[in-house]
Amino acid sequence: MDTEVTPATMEGDGEGGGPVIEELQKKIQELEEDACKLQEEKARLEEDYGHRRAKLKELYLQKEEELRLQTEQKVAIETEVEVLRSQVQQLQGDLEEAHSAVTIAQCTAENDVAVEQRKCQEEIATVHQLMKEEVANAVDQTGGRYEGEIKRLKKLTERLDAEKQHYRKLYERQLEESDIRNKGESLLNPGVLSVVTKSLAKRVPSLSPSTLSTPEKASHNTSFGPQPSSLIVDSENLEDSMKKAQEDADLLRSLVEPLEEEIHALKEKIRAQDAQLRAHEAQQAAALHTADLVAPLLQGTDTAQVVQQLDDKLKGMCSTLEAEKASRADLELYTAILNTQKTALTDEVDRLRSQMTELRQSYETERRQHRDLKHTWQRANDQFLEAQRLHLADMRRMQVLLTQDQLHKLEEAQQSEEAAARATPHFTLTNAKQSPTHLATPPAVKKHGPSPTPENEVESDKSSSLLDLEEESAPTPVSTTTTTTTAIATTSQGEQSDDQSSETETRSLPPDSLAPDGLIPGSILAERFSPDKMPQLTQDQQKALQEVFPDAPGETPLTPQDEDYLVIDFSPSADSRSGQGQGRRVVSEVEWNMLHEEIRRARSHMGRSCQLCTSYQSQLQKAQSDHRDTEKQRLDLERALQRYKEDLDREARYRQVMEERWQGMAEDYEKKVAGLASVVETAAGKQMELETKFRSTISSVHDKLRSLTERREIAQQELTRLQKENDDLVGKHSKHSQQLQNEIINLPDNMEDMQLLLLRYREDIIEAKVSKEHQEESLKSEILFLKDRVSIEGTGGCHHHHHHFI
Repeated sequence: MDTEVTPATMEGDGEGGGPVIEELQKKIQELEEDACKLQEEKARLEEDYGHRRAKLKELYLQKEEELRLQTEQKVAIETEVEVLRSQVQQLQGDLEEAHSAVTIAQCTAENDVAVEQRKCQEEIATVHQLMKEEVANAVDQTGGRYEGEIKRLKKLTERLDAEKQHYRKLYERQLEESDIRNKGESLLNPGVLSVVTKSLAKRVPSLSPSTLSTPEKASHNTSFGPQPSSLIVDSENLEDSMKKAQEDADLLRSLVEPLEEEIHALKEKIRAQDAQLRAHEAQQAAALHTADLVAPLLQGTDTAQVVQQLDDKLKGMCSTLEAEKASRADLELYTAILNTQKTALTDEVDRLRSQMTELRQSYETERRQHRDLKHTWQRANDQFLEAQRLHLADMRRMQVLLTQDQLHKLEEAQQSEEAAARATPHFTLTNAKQSPTHLATPPAVKKHGPSPTPENEVESDKSSSLLDLEEESAPTPVSTTTTTTTAIATTSQGEQSDDQSSETETRSLPPDSLAPDGLIPGSILAERFSPDKMPQLTQDQQKALQEVFPDAPGETPLTPQDEDYLVIDFSPSADSRSGQGQGRRVVSEVEWNMLHEEIRRARSHMGRSCQLCTSYQSQLQKAQSDHRDTEKQRLDLERALQRYKEDLDREARYRQVMEERWQGMAEDYEKKVAGLASVVETAAGKQMELETKFRSTISSVHDKLRSLTERREIAQQELTRLQKENDDLVGKHSKHSQQLQNEIINLPDNMEDMQLLLLRYREDIIEAKVSKEHQEESLKSEILFLKDRVSIEGTGGCHHHHHHFI
């Protein structure tokens, strides 16, 4: 048990033992010194701890600053990401607009191309149609093109054969003169020409007189024979002539090709002869060289004889060389002559083809004009006969209305007029230019007009026969009876051969074929000769006649056939039907006079056949004038056709220029579309690149934020641990200081215990120093490790961020 040391005891002890007190005081002083050292060590440790804490605080503040900078960088990155996102949206809008513009441009280009293709197809179709028409016209016109060409080619062949024989004899004579025939094969082998001649004779059966005369006869028949099957024969002759023309072209080709081969062979032989000549010259040079070498060996012989022999050989070789050169020149001349003849033949063939085309066109034009003239004459003749038939019908109708007394008066007037006509020498055409309008006037109009004279009636009949030629719009009735054939037979004796043929055709037709029922519906003749346009009695006149003169109960009405085949006779017993109305059919005196004048005009018109001749003569003159007018029209049409062809060529050139322009525009549009497509592809590539960069940036930012958060948590944990350790150290220090302050000092009584206590204290101090040093070293190493780690992480993060934004 420790005892408390008091001053009294110390004094008492001091009095008793002074050395012990001194030792104790020494120990106390030592202990105080040790305590001072420990206080100094404690102060030093506290100061060191304060420095360490300050360093940790600086490290914490640095970490906080780094975290703040990273937060600011994150905010900046987010703002930049937003900007990039807005840019991406804008680029997407631009890309959509570009897509829409490209789509619109593509649709427009496709529509334009479709329209142009449709136009081109229509134009191509029209051009094909025109080409087909032109080809058909060319085929039609090529019928008789090669008929005369065959004769000419036959003559040219004979002439060429004669020239060939002449040149052959000349060449053989030259060969005989030059003695080349004895040395080798002739350059121009006669067998070649004989083979060519035989093959030509085999291939040209169409050049015989019989075959040549056949197409000429056929063409003659087709040109001048107006049979109904002329078109079929013409087409057959056209096909035959086309085939023969093709055969003649093949024949000419087969004739020219062997000549060209012969020329080529001659050239080859000339080259071979030239090579032989050069070889011969080389041999001569070698012979001369050998002669020079052999001359010393011939010194024993006579020099004059040797020279003479050499001169003779040289002259013979020179003559041979000159003959070969002459034959070569003759062969070249023969080749040139053949080439010129070939060129002349081809030119003449082309010229004759063009002439045949022109002649064919002119022949077709003349033939068409002749056909039109024949139809015109036939129509005029039919109109004249129809007018005559109408006059006869009118006379029969008027005869039905007359009484017996009126018929007697009419017969007497007719006899007197016939006597007066016989007394008159001949009828003169003094009033030929008077108006012919009264012929087409109906009876109702004639009733109020003056009585025409016989001269006017003659002129009216002549004018009525020319109505179809002068006035196409004037209506002329058409109907044919059995009298038309007889009238044609009596009035067409003075016409030409073409008119006679058409007249024969008209005479051979049945009577009903010229009637209105036999006409083609819708034709000009059917419209012109319709019953509505025939001059007849008016409805009022017919009604009045029916009221005044009703038909008898037992009377049979006349049919149109009976009316057409009635024979007019003005005797009292001529018509049994007219006798039925005796005593009850009466006409007025005015009508009687008008009927009398009409009958007299018709009789005077029908009794003079010379009027027909004059009318036909006038018709012929009119046809000739029409022919001249038609010729003028043909020339005008040809000029118009030429102008149209020029316009067509101009249009074709303009179309070609427009096609080229549209093609260029289409290429430009394609280039623009390709450029826009490339721009769109580039923009899409940039957009994809930006999207990838954006995604990589976001992922890297998220990774960095995650790593920074983890590091911040680690630093926070380390800081918390250090704070706890600091708190523990501070608590332990305060606890130890309080324990030291409150500790009761119990010193041992004896020296040995005191020494043991001092030794234990010293050991504790040594352990405390060792632990302190060990703790310092561990803290220093940990601080260095944390500094290195923070610096490495800071430099690595900055480098990665800088590399990413670059």
